[in-house]
Amino acid sequence: MAFRNTKPRPKPTYLLSDGQGLSLRIRPNGAKTWLLRYRRPGTGKENFLSLGG
Repeated sequence: MAFRNTKPRPKPTYLLSDGQGLSLRIRPNGAKTWLLRYRRPGTGKENFLSLGG
């Protein structure tokens, strides 16, 4: 419910996280996009995978 009830802020883009690697990116215009945070197996670098709106 917290993700559904979020409102855009006048500040730049911000993230709401569930604590398990899934985040909701909220832009000032109200657009919401799901992101999955993961690490690459070979390099260990952190990346995001966009899952859409």
